[in-house]
Amino acid sequence: MQDKRMSESSTVHSSPIQGSSAPTSIPQESNKMENLAKMTLIETRLSNEKKSVFLAYVLWFFFGSFGVHCFYLGKPMSGLFRIASIWLGIILVFAIGSDGPGLINGVGALFLVIGSLLLLIDIFRIPGFARAYLDNRRMIYERNLLR
Repeated sequence: MQDKRMSESSTVHSSPIQGSSAPTSIPQESNKMENLAKMTLIETRLSNEKKSVFLAYVLWFFFGSFGVHCFYLGKPMSGLFRIASIWLGIILVFAIGSDGPGLINGVGALFLVIGSLLLLIDIFRIPGFARAYLDNRRMIYERNLLR
């Protein structure tokens, strides 16, 4: 009986060593661990670079007409469009010529309305901008680290 247990235990211990799958699984495990370490590094960087939605709303409230919230969330072209539409609209609305209100004032009012509507829409778009910023950063890090 004792001989039988000994032979069973020796076959159990010797089978993984003799199997052909052991040498091929070690590099795969090493590669998986390396990728896991890289993904952990990426997520750590992303958590440090995460944009505050609360701060974006504060920037929107106080400096929305300058597009500061868009610049903060990584949307510089949107920020420039906010500046151009609102401030050009303000300038054109108050540019009253010698003949009174005219076409220039109407164009200015149109720019001002468009800029104001964009600011109101940004109330709902700010969380999406913050998520998109993180997704873009994640894609860049994955492309650079996981080649």
